Amino acid sequence: MSSEDEGPRIHGGADWDLIPAHMHEGITAYVETGRPMGHFLTAVLSNDLREAAARADDENTLALAGWVKFLYNYVPSECWGSLEAMARWREYHAERREATPDAS
Repeated sequence: MSSEDEGPRIHGGADWDLIPAHMHEGITAYVETGRPMGHFLTAVLSNDLREAAARADDENTLALAGWVKFLYNYVPSECWGSLEAMARWREYHAERREATPDAS
């Protein structure tokens, strides 16, 4: 199976220390499956700094610069940057699910 068949992933050499550990699963699931996420991560991924700062818990408040570095360096650029980019990403994953036969 090629990496294209496996779908998009976060870069294998990602510096996970840039973002809080409790956020790793959420960002991974969004990138790999288009799964919806909470208000904070939506704000970060859509480049809404004001909303991200307002929604952040204490750890994420301290990690806002780390989030920017993490996204810029390790996350596919097609899946973040605006609400429109995020909508296209979710649609991409919806189409992949429809095109992939159920393995059960």
